[in-house]
Amino acid sequence: MDQSDQRDWEIGALRNRRSHLSPASPRINESLEFDAALQGALDSARSPAAAHCGVMTLLDDAGGCRPSRCPG
Repeated sequence: MDQSDQRDWEIGALRNRRSHLSPASPRINESLEFDAALQGALDSARSPAAAHCGVMTLLDDAGGCRPSRCPG
């Protein structure tokens, strides 16, 4: 694959990811509940990879980890 083909492939991959992430903003903003908004963000991030589950680690006020749960 030459540089032009590689660039075209990368552009196509970026466009594909963007098309999956574009609906993420309204989906995340549809809930004012913190956990529901995080779940929406995680679901939107999993979609382009067709991943069954994902993990998001949050820090609590004390600086400790608060891992999210895998849906399912």
